[in-house]
Amino acid sequence: MATSLIHAERFLAGPNLWSNNPALLASLRHSAWSAGQIAQTLARLVRALPEMAEHAVFRRQQTLPAAVIALADALSRAIGASWGRSRLMPGVRGEVRLLIACPHERLAHALAAGVNQILTAVSRGDRPATRVVLAELLAIWECPAEAALLAQAAHKRRLPVAWLDPEQSWLVLGQGAHSRIYHRGYFSSDGALRDVADDKLATASLLERAGVPTTNPMLVATADEAVALASALGLPVVLKPNRGWAQVGVWTNLRSLPAVRAAFRRAAAQAGPLGGPLLIERQRAGRYLRATLVGGRLRAVLTCEAPTATGDGRRTAEALAKEFYHLPSHEKLDLRSRGILEAVLSQQKLKPDTVPARGLAFRVGHDNQGRASDVTATVHRSLTQLLNRVGRLFAGPVLGVDLLVRDPAAPFDPAHDVIIEVNPAPGFAQHERTQQGPTRNLAGPILAHLFPTPTAARIPVVAAPAGYAAELEEMAQALRRRGVYPTGYTRGTVWSGTPRRELGRGPHAASLLLLDAQAEVLLIEVDEDLAGVGLPVDRVDFLLARPARKGPLASLLARLHSSSRNKGASVEDIRYCCGMLADR
Repeated sequence: MATSLIHAERFLAGPNLWSNNPALLASLRHSAWSAGQIAQTLARLVRALPEMAEHAVFRRQQTLPAAVIALADALSRAIGASWGRSRLMPGVRGEVRLLIACPHERLAHALAAGVNQILTAVSRGDRPATRVVLAELLAIWECPAEAALLAQAAHKRRLPVAWLDPEQSWLVLGQGAHSRIYHRGYFSSDGALRDVADDKLATASLLERAGVPTTNPMLVATADEAVALASALGLPVVLKPNRGWAQVGVWTNLRSLPAVRAAFRRAAAQAGPLGGPLLIERQRAGRYLRATLVGGRLRAVLTCEAPTATGDGRRTAEALAKEFYHLPSHEKLDLRSRGILEAVLSQQKLKPDTVPARGLAFRVGHDNQGRASDVTATVHRSLTQLLNRVGRLFAGPVLGVDLLVRDPAAPFDPAHDVIIEVNPAPGFAQHERTQQGPTRNLAGPILAHLFPTPTAARIPVVAAPAGYAAELEEMAQALRRRGVYPTGYTRGTVWSGTPRRELGRGPHAASLLLLDAQAEVLLIEVDEDLAGVGLPVDRVDFLLARPARKGPLASLLARLHSSSRNKGASVEDIRYCCGMLADR
């Protein structure tokens, strides 16, 4: 039996010669499998995963290739990454080829490996490690979880959505001048918001001037300054970096001056030079809340409990923390996680290598890392009004606000209730995974704010088959004269504004069309090379010409054109230019 059943050929990033969806083109090599072995494997597979029998292709033909695509689609559906149906394709020299539907490249290769792993285990009579495979796929798909939620919501609403890189760290929503790029929690065009909200001292100053109570952080340049200010403020105090992220370098509940001095040294080392100077503030009592605003309006509020573990008298605090977070015991904690654990344990006079006494409960994370409960419906109107005011100060698609309040259901009391910080790149996926109260998927409201109508995410797309580069380039000149900015792909080259302003060459460079935020119209010469790697658009508004011969390319252009609800382009300038060229 072959060790690897599925062999990936290449990833197709968009509509292609065979499908309208991104997919992995792969071949199935199972010549070493006997007919009896295949029949036995399929029977075991259906017993282990009964949902396989519901797949349309597998119902029609119970073969090994059909089982592969049915299993791939089942796994994609299970993690919420279903992007159309996988399909069988004609092979060459007896080889079976598959098109495994998948939204991006990294996940596609992991999906093929997972299917291979399950089928190999079943063929040997072993129990398939389906949960392990799903966990691995989910970890890739939800990296980060917010991008996955946005992509799912955009796909469901038929908005243009694509990843720019195999690692899926750059998500593009919309097209051209109407596009927004989501990267590490930030949306493009949010520069001013990011600069202010990422600076905790500047944020607190702005909020105070607006009459919003904060924790009044103060800058400290040295450990001596930190000790002096802690003495003046009164213990306990908090030390944190001015530009920290994900709570790296945050040391809370420091109850002695020696602890402040030691924490200053460790916080500075953990945050690094990018964290900027350190801030000190008085430790406040209250209930921690995380509010998330969309378009400046409050959409969800949750409260969290600090995560706790219990000592067993044998294992270290670090080992117990790994168990709590379901991390492999043999792997080291990353720098961020270890830094947070060290800071939290120090408040309890523990260290990562301390062995807590049996039955001793201790915290292994900050308040916002524990069990989350949705309290949106119980928040007092005065708190909602205050948060909406903060939303107007920091206008952006999505904003996180961390608070400490005595009671979220009581009127907001400026004498006791404070805002800790404002986050321009909040992890809004947490609202979809609360342990108590309703779950709230905020991806839909975020997209509705960014793109109030489906057409608000799109720009006109004009396409033509190979050989019409001159006509598309002439159209680009006419559009420029009329004040419309074109971006295009002709003669195997991506260009911006005019063919002389080259962005890249080759079909794989066509994805650069998604990066041109000036583009008001896309002009694309669709040749076999481009169709073989996937187009960067999901529909065509205007076909300048049809291919001379019928075939896969003509079929692709027809599919993309028929999927458009606009049978002409959506701006008058394109109709004018197309008419002008047609009259010649």
